[in-house]
Amino acid sequence: MIKVLINATNARNVGGGLQVVVNFILATLKIPRCDIEWFYAVSKCLDEVYLPESFKENVAGRYYVFPNQPDFRHTYRKVQKQLYILEAENEIDVVFTPLGPSYHFFKSREVIRFVNAWVISANKYSWSTLRWKAKMKMRLHNVLLRYLIKQKRFIITQTNIIKKDLIDKLDFNPNNIKVVCNVLPAIYSSISREHMKSDKSWVDITAIGGGEHKNLDIIPDIINLLKIKYGITNFRFHITLPNSSPVLPVINHKVEEFQCPDCIVNHGNLKQTELADLYRNSDICFLPSVLEVFSASTIEAMFFKLPTVATKLPFNTEVFNDSCLYYEPMNVAQAAEKLIHLAEDYALRQELVTRMDHQLKQFSNFENYFNDTVDFLAKVGRGELD
Repeated sequence: MIKVLINATNARNVGGGLQVVVNFILATLKIPRCDIEWFYAVSKCLDEVYLPESFKENVAGRYYVFPNQPDFRHTYRKVQKQLYILEAENEIDVVFTPLGPSYHFFKSREVIRFVNAWVISANKYSWSTLRWKAKMKMRLHNVLLRYLIKQKRFIITQTNIIKKDLIDKLDFNPNNIKVVCNVLPAIYSSISREHMKSDKSWVDITAIGGGEHKNLDIIPDIINLLKIKYGITNFRFHITLPNSSPVLPVINHKVEEFQCPDCIVNHGNLKQTELADLYRNSDICFLPSVLEVFSASTIEAMFFKLPTVATKLPFNTEVFNDSCLYYEPMNVAQAAEKLIHLAEDYALRQELVTRMDHQLKQFSNFENYFNDTVDFLAKVGRGELD
């Protein structure tokens, strides 16, 4: 039996990546593997907010909680030492860090799940979302992350585009990179996909995500253009930014400037069941992101039958294919035109939803996703990869 330590001590930021970690950890009980013995090193955030007591009781003795990492000023060295002791005492074969890169150097073989597109895939659009100081900080941070990633020989990523970047830009062995496409969280299998919207006076548009690269601050500009150029005032955007988001003050300032407070609703952080309700009460999905590895919002939009307008960039086109409308990134006029087109053309919406159902099939089986990931971990643990 192979002993795998899930290193989720750095799962602290709310978002799609954290939800992936939660779903994977819970699946280790729901989808048993007789060839794997699981151990869990989790962050305080995961332990207190996301993992149920019933799960913790079932894995008692193999479950360890640490302060959120990396915390270089206070707890990093202490946590690192404790992780190394945990690894040695339990004779771990493989460490799996689902939010790579890891800031630790384990003696065991380590597999990281690569989810940070800034490191190798940043483009002119994403860099333009950052101010000078933040841009310099990100560039320096990328130097560190590239170094850390290159110390790891085994990577799981979500798209062939990212695999190609890892090979071309960081000289990785192709055999040591496993592409496992993101899938719908298992929880959605028990949730209705049918819309339950009752208020027909608004065209409700979801725009999920956080961070400057999501380019959500374009939304007030779109609302203003809709009002000034087209006389449209009933498009209402729904976002999910925490109060700590650096993007939220920018959006709020524009909302005040353009006098459109009713056209943007911020719901804050939502759990997946709450997010499902938001999708089911919406008409359209809007994805203005300019940088991703793989956005969970793409497959969520398809699952909840939400016709979508998204940026025409490879991380979207690989997933959506021809099942959504695309616009040039950061182009307010094009985005507004596409949203109007989608809102006014019922036949087009139905056609896109039909295509979405076809496209969704490759992202729908969580058990396959889980087993593909674990199979790769097992291969690494058995020493079958160089």
